[in-house]
Amino acid sequence: ARLDLPGNIEPAMFSPAHDVLFALDYLPPTKPERFRVRAIDLTTGQLTPLLDRSGKRLSPAAEEQLRADRIDSVYDPQRSMLFTLYSHQPDAAAFVHCLHVGQGRAQRIALPAPFGQQRPGVHGIALSPSGHRLCVVHAPSASVADIDPDRLVVKQVTALADSGLSGKPNAR
Repeated sequence: ARLDLPGNIEPAMFSPAHDVLFALDYLPPTKPERFRVRAIDLTTGQLTPLLDRSGKRLSPAAEEQLRADRIDSVYDPQRSMLFTLYSHQPDAAAFVHCLHVGQGRAQRIALPAPFGQQRPGVHGIALSPSGHRLCVVHAPSASVADIDPDRLVVKQVTALADSGLSGKPNAR
């Protein structure tokens, strides 16, 4: 089936039941500066907002619009969650966007400095095979942020090695 939707839409992930497609809706469509996460109801073909924490649909005015570069994503099948790492260069900020694909709602985990500093490609995200550990890496500082995937909070940030003057980590 083909859906003709308004805007500049990029598919991200199907819901577990395959009845919803989550997508990034770039704004403005012709010269994107920001985006929002939307749900496409595949039975009706309608583009809908996500839900808030209480399960109510967000109004378009209340939807979070993000100005950031998507770096990478990992899917957690145990929790039906898509964890996506983003950074925003002018603010030197980074965060993990947590999409609860089974519930159609999202929230954000802010990462402390040095995450977000330097170009987006110096960051990475990984989920352990057991799903108990979610980590974000900032290569130039050799720092790892440990995130609790259940409580959706940063547990700790660990520096693995001293950073060299060249901006590359030195393994010791």
